[in-house]
Amino acid sequence: MHLFEPQDAQEFSSILLSCVEKRLEVTPCRATFKKLFTINGITNLSTVQGSYEWSKQEEFTHVELNVRGHRTLADSFKEYTSAVLFKDFYTGAMLETKDVVKRNTFSHLPWVLTIYLNRVEFDINAGEMKKIPDYHEFPEEIDMSPYLSSEVDKSQSWDYTLFGVVVHASGPSNAHYYTFVRPKPDGHFYKFDDDRVTLATMKEAMNDNFGVLKTNQEQQPPKVLEPYYNATKYQEKTATMLIYIRKREANCVLADVLQDEIPARIYSSPSDYTQEDHLRDFYGSKLTKEGAAAINAQSKELKSNYTDNSDINVRLFSINDFYKHHGPDIVPKSPTDDKSASSLSYSHLQENMLVQELVSTVTQALNIPGTAIRIWPMITRQNATLRPIGPPLDPGMTMGDVRKTHYPRLPHEFQLWVESDGCLYGDRNGPDSSLVFLKYFDVIKQEITGFCSVYIKPNDRPDDLSPMICRAMEWKPNTPISYYEEIKPTLIDKMDGEKTMKQLEIGDGDIICFQRAMASTEYVITIKYFSKLCSHSQLE
Repeated sequence: MHLFEPQDAQEFSSILLSCVEKRLEVTPCRATFKKLFTINGITNLSTVQGSYEWSKQEEFTHVELNVRGHRTLADSFKEYTSAVLFKDFYTGAMLETKDVVKRNTFSHLPWVLTIYLNRVEFDINAGEMKKIPDYHEFPEEIDMSPYLSSEVDKSQSWDYTLFGVVVHASGPSNAHYYTFVRPKPDGHFYKFDDDRVTLATMKEAMNDNFGVLKTNQEQQPPKVLEPYYNATKYQEKTATMLIYIRKREANCVLADVLQDEIPARIYSSPSDYTQEDHLRDFYGSKLTKEGAAAINAQSKELKSNYTDNSDINVRLFSINDFYKHHGPDIVPKSPTDDKSASSLSYSHLQENMLVQELVSTVTQALNIPGTAIRIWPMITRQNATLRPIGPPLDPGMTMGDVRKTHYPRLPHEFQLWVESDGCLYGDRNGPDSSLVFLKYFDVIKQEITGFCSVYIKPNDRPDDLSPMICRAMEWKPNTPISYYEEIKPTLIDKMDGEKTMKQLEIGDGDIICFQRAMASTEYVITIKYFSKLCSHSQLE
């Protein structure tokens, strides 16, 4: 396996799993590998005329499905397990040709189901392999029981949930792989694009990678810029690998690995393994005295620089900042962006300082009502917006742990959100609650203001917020309200009030803007108001 040469993702995955399986053959973990990754397939063949049947059992670590001619993943599985007629098939046992029916089924499915989507085919005219960009949908959850053999116990659940998507993005002369991974059963997807890891929506992980939907019109290049790349460089983004995990085993497969569970021969603290140790292991006894002295000098310099920069600077925002903010996003990105911003900053915090100590320090300084204060990390999303991301920080964490976990690329300064326990809607302690921010847009004044933060659940709808908003705004009950999602300052989408938050892909840190729906007669008054305002400013 050549790590620094271009690799096909499917081939790389197959080789990697094969190497791991080979290494585990002589260890007690070989049974665990089979339980996690090994698929048992059965190929049944039977003659059309006569009662002769025979079967072949195989073990493999992935299922390869055809995309061409199939719109959905279910269609591909249906083709994979459907009966295929072979005419004049030579049967070695009967020493003659017969019409034979072939059918594939699964006698066992692993906890982790890897699916390869066949998106390449040989073009006879061009004499080369070409990509198949056809539209092909895959679901978030799939029931695999229809594709199992009759001997398998189907009374238990065989539902699988999507946890990984490998995407192949290609252009006229270039190609690129990146991956979407959901590390927790009830968590969000993250996009792994080379050294850049960003939070992703369900739409980015799934719908955007279904492929090209054939229409009568020519496909237009995407308008949204991918990070580091031009919009015209990678025009086709298609999923090439899907990773599903059996729903009933997801918590076990994705359970946290504690440091105590890692053998000492595998785990070693970075502070215990110096650069000199690494080079000595690499060069052995060939390391000269001059080289050792240079390494020692460099190590001291690195240690000195790390000690000088080990202090942490934080900037904290709260609901008070949100109330005073009249621009895009939740809070201004820098103190100079908004004169009304009053965020609190702390410098030179020690790495061993606990989050709980920080909570105690800022509670009185920010004058936040309530006692159950929680602190959330804030990250810059791929679209350059600054938003909180869940879950809240563990009070027992140190600031050094916070930096390593959430800000590895911003080691010395980062932003945090301070959350109080006062809330107009929702339950913040719910297992599936998400922290969402509401903004009010005044149509007459053409001004937007931070309104409050709420806790929504996946099955909540935007219209469910209307009674609370009407009470808080002192509007009449049943006042019609329009809702919009502020994705970024230049992208505001109107929301369907009848759809669920899960369907609208609303989660932690998202912004919902609302305004009172105006009647047609009110628009006339608004136009007159702005005309008068404009003429007044001209007179001045």
